Amino acid sequence: MIEILLSLRVNALQIAPELRKNLVYELIRRDIFKIYETDRYDFVLEILNIKNKALRHAMTSLISVLSSTLKGVEYLSHNNNDCILQRIIKILKEQEHGNVTQRFCLAILQKSSIKESLIQTFIDHDMINWSIALVKKSFQIKIHSFCLDFATAMLANIIHSRWCLSYLEKKPEFTQGLIESLLKLINESLPVSVLMHLLICLSYLNREKFKKHVEEAGLVDRITDFADRYSHGQQESESDAA
Repeated sequence: MIEILLSLRVNALQIAPELRKNLVYELIRRDIFKIYETDRYDFVLEILNIKNKALRHAMTSLISVLSSTLKGVEYLSHNNNDCILQRIIKILKEQEHGNVTQRFCLAILQKSSIKESLIQTFIDHDMINWSIALVKKSFQIKIHSFCLDFATAMLANIIHSRWCLSYLEKKPEFTQGLIESLLKLINESLPVSVLMHLLICLSYLNREKFKKHVEEAGLVDRITDFADRYSHGQQESESDAA
């Protein structure tokens, strides 16, 4: 089983990126996980339930290939069922930070976070706080940059969704804390892609509906200060390089 699953992923990676989606569409057409055939998710969930490190690695790697396209995300959440998403989140949280299976899980979740109907699942499983905690953890231990990149990209997708913005409007204390956490993180030394994702999150929160929170946090002034410091730092780096 492990060899078959990994061979499918290897074959996918050997195909030119522009043609890879054709393989994904073919796997969906053949209903590789028997989702259409049974209108259930038993096949996938039974495999994911097996606590075998190599098998979970192989299975999440194949699911990450499928989720690389919107059609794949729709297939994995057929009829807006979130059971695979829930299981992937559970597996993600059981992993050591930065390991390969965690990377596959984050790739799946980041792609799945573009689907509006799945956002409540991300909120219910506290993925906003989890993503911020992961970035904070990276200040203490080395975490693979892929994990930080995809976790914050996922966070930006979640916050951008209509469902999440509506949720945040009803949770003033949580929203205030979220803005404050993001503002503190952008002052840390972070990969550029991660920093950009956090700034995008803040831009989504800089709305009229959150005006009170934005003003209390001094968001505009703090972003301006950050931009000035960042620009100054870039100029110094260029000067040193010259």
